[in-house]
Amino acid sequence: MRRAETRRPLETRRVLILVLALAGALLAGGCAIPRESAGPQAESVVAAKPGGAVRVAVTPPGSIDPAGATDPSAQLVVSTMCDTLVTIDPVTGDPRPGLAQSWIASDGGRSISFKLRKGLRFSDGSRLTSKEVVASLRRLADPSTASAASSLLADVAGYSKLGASTAEDARTLLRGVRAIEPLSFEVLFERGKHPDFVRALAHPATAPVRADLADRAPAAFAAAPVCSGPYKPAAPFKPGAASVRVVRTGGKPDQALEGVARRGAGFADEVDFRVFADAAAGYGAWRRGEVDVAPVPPDQVAQARVDGPQAVAVGPSPQVEFIAVPAGSRSPFPDAESRRALADALDRNAIARDVYGGSRAPATGFLPPSLGRVSRPDACRFHASGARPKPPTQPLTLTFNDEFKNRQLAEAVARQWHDKLGLDVRLVPMAWDDYVSKASLGQGLDGLFRMSWSPRYQSGLEYLGPLFFSANGGGSNLERYSSVEFDRVFEVKATGAVDERERDLELRGLEDRLCQDVPLIPVLFGQSAVALHTERVAGARADGRVLTLAGAPLLRELYVR
Repeated sequence: MRRAETRRPLETRRVLILVLALAGALLAGGCAIPRESAGPQAESVVAAKPGGAVRVAVTPPGSIDPAGATDPSAQLVVSTMCDTLVTIDPVTGDPRPGLAQSWIASDGGRSISFKLRKGLRFSDGSRLTSKEVVASLRRLADPSTASAASSLLADVAGYSKLGASTAEDARTLLRGVRAIEPLSFEVLFERGKHPDFVRALAHPATAPVRADLADRAPAAFAAAPVCSGPYKPAAPFKPGAASVRVVRTGGKPDQALEGVARRGAGFADEVDFRVFADAAAGYGAWRRGEVDVAPVPPDQVAQARVDGPQAVAVGPSPQVEFIAVPAGSRSPFPDAESRRALADALDRNAIARDVYGGSRAPATGFLPPSLGRVSRPDACRFHASGARPKPPTQPLTLTFNDEFKNRQLAEAVARQWHDKLGLDVRLVPMAWDDYVSKASLGQGLDGLFRMSWSPRYQSGLEYLGPLFFSANGGGSNLERYSSVEFDRVFEVKATGAVDERERDLELRGLEDRLCQDVPLIPVLFGQSAVALHTERVAGARADGRVLTLAGAPLLRELYVR
């Protein structure tokens, strides 16, 4: 378990991460995404015109410095201001050129070379070249930056040595990121093949910045970061401020992003992020007409759908809720048939409705809809089969960390298993610290236990590897699942697949295996709901989409009516 992400394996992360996928064709011994292969900009509705201001409710952002973009509000602000090297199509989940117009995975994915677009500039007018990209990624990895998102670069050559280095050495020890020419740079990996790494470069924390300014005056830079994008801070960021405004950088927009409306230049001249103590307060401001866009608290989604002329957009989020079944001799259900019977018996629609008010969706697979194309509806075909598990080998318990709605979830699962299978399940609530310690150390938790997962970045590998690869047992693989065949296919075929569609096939094959073994029982997929005052703002895309596949509002693609 990564120290910076201690809570990640078991419970809802506060960080939403943008979905990204790698696709391409073989070229010159590697897998390339040439510029001409990418799609055009998304078609806009006729009424969409630039201008005006969009008011958005957010909870307090921890930072507006890309390196500090680790909470949802910070990520929303930064992704509105700053372009990333790679972008994601919000409909298909396919990768699109961002600041990088193309990339090539070489040596089977042991290194990736990127080519930048010509004429790139930061918001202050200075040039953006490969030198600045390398400096930005090294800054993100530098321990002195103290970014919780630095693990995005964990596979890059030199990263493992940074913890023991001095601040002066850190920028040079990340040897796996290096400039080749003014408009090209290369990423090399410590070991193994990582063609999927391009997905990490869609995370807002990896957005290139003026790292030289950050070196000279770290505090001043963090308050008013300089990146490449259509907006910049209207004033230095102050923690606790009631508003964070970003305004156009001035001059002619040079955005040329693909798969998005207006090439990513944005429609509004200004985005005003109004800061509220929590989502409920922000939603209350939306109901009063004080903001145009606001996240909807899960317990108010049903009411929000019928609230007058306003609209509520609901989309997937990266989180998946599971019930884990320990492996090996300590398992109450060591046979796969019994675990599948447990999975078949769950009425996921009822749990989503009764526990979460419809703000989550039934999970019938291991690759959630937030991944885009690789996700399949009803992948595991969990249905009420009437099969019954073999009698458990020991008294049956279900452990959960007693916070949020975890108790209600555990109660609903236990009740359904009792009513449908005749199983008596004793609930074992735990405090979070005790839960993490027991789950991670030794043989782990006894009996069944509740857990959830959200990845560092949106990738099928980031779900299946941490949760099921045997080397992660006791870390993120808390159920200690171990399969020689799963490990072989994951490590050799799925991880090493340079072509995106080939990787999708391998991931789906692994998902099919998990549907039979059921080391974790998928229960619910996360969802995100966002309310918009559609009489004032609307989505510019002709397809009507206003959310990313990770559930964040596409603020650059909203226009003021």
